[in-house]
Amino acid sequence: MQQVLCCNELYDKPFLYDFFRLGNGILTERSGERWLQARKLVNPAFNTRMLTAFLPIMDSEAKNLCDKLEPLADGNTEIDIFSHLSSCTLSTTFGTTMGQNAKEIPEQHDYIRNVEIFLKAVGERLVNVYYFIEPIYKLSKAYKIHDEARRICNEFTHRIVSKRRFEIQSLGEDFQQKDEYIKQHLNALDQIITMKRPDGTGFSDPEVNEHLYTLIGAGTDTSALTVAYTCLYLAMYPEVQEKVLTEINQVFYSPEVEVNIENLKQLEYTEMVIKEILRLFPAGPLGARQTMSAIELDGIRIPKDQIIIFSMFTLHRRKDIWGPDPEQFDPERFRPEAIEARHPFAYLPFSGGLRNCIGHRYAMNVMRIILLRIMQKFEIQTNMKPTDLKLKFEVTLKLDGPHRVWLVRRNK
Repeated sequence: MQQVLCCNELYDKPFLYDFFRLGNGILTERSGERWLQARKLVNPAFNTRMLTAFLPIMDSEAKNLCDKLEPLADGNTEIDIFSHLSSCTLSTTFGTTMGQNAKEIPEQHDYIRNVEIFLKAVGERLVNVYYFIEPIYKLSKAYKIHDEARRICNEFTHRIVSKRRFEIQSLGEDFQQKDEYIKQHLNALDQIITMKRPDGTGFSDPEVNEHLYTLIGAGTDTSALTVAYTCLYLAMYPEVQEKVLTEINQVFYSPEVEVNIENLKQLEYTEMVIKEILRLFPAGPLGARQTMSAIELDGIRIPKDQIIIFSMFTLHRRKDIWGPDPEQFDPERFRPEAIEARHPFAYLPFSGGLRNCIGHRYAMNVMRIILLRIMQKFEIQTNMKPTDLKLKFEVTLKLDGPHRVWLVRRNK
């Protein structure tokens, strides 16, 4: 796996990634060279300063989620926790990406619904080899659904980007000079719109659209899925839930304790739990690369323009790496000494190597904050067992059915 992900001759992605495209962005850009140029420009939107500035937005949306769950926390009302988490992560992503409350965007639910339709259509295309052929695919009913969802998503992001670019241009030099304004409106979209390449040019609207789609789509669905699986497993393993709660109460011992980078780092066991969930249910279970020239891997010669597909799902369940019970949920796998003993490429929830995920620190912050606020307010219960979970592939690794839990208010 390390050879594949770190090989300079495997920098490009294959044609399969064209299926995901709404434009040209870091998620779906096939050319490794063009991806690297874009990645260098987008990196500042995810630096430590930006991630720190995002924390109050993440925390506010997590608290809003708990307020919405409060009326349902009677111990008798069954809920699909994933649907509630999706709304929360969508609001969080809008806030951090665009500096806007999701309530201010009336088309938000239509957009996220069409993102789901788009990704489901992509998943169906990936498992139907006939649909790999563009002329055949365009004759299908699936293409019409796919194309309409893509059109709606593109129009949505185009309106947002055009409006924000106009606002920034109207401010002129004031945008760069007014420190207080920058502090109040710090978000990834502003960063991307105002970034300049070495030749002085910036991103075009279609390029910004694609980056925005990447940030919203990746930041919403994957984080919500991981926290939903985490809630389910905490309910299935009450002793683990109790350990997580004890740690959270030790770090956030008072309602006045604000979330910051340092106290999030102290949630070590909570992070172990999240990492174990990402092992069992990596949001992106598959990846692929294309050979740019003939290469040799483990003594096997692979010609130019061949596709190499790899599975994080399979990697994370190998007995030779994870022991005789890789299907078993066990956060202790992520104690520091256990991590040290494993190969660094044995665990790849955010991919790895030359084209790793740009938003992995952002995602971990979102997930930790949502989980800590839920745990402070509610005990999570379920009658589901790990053997009840049936998975389905829709680009991401989803549950075939609801993430069924009950919430019980904790005594204050």
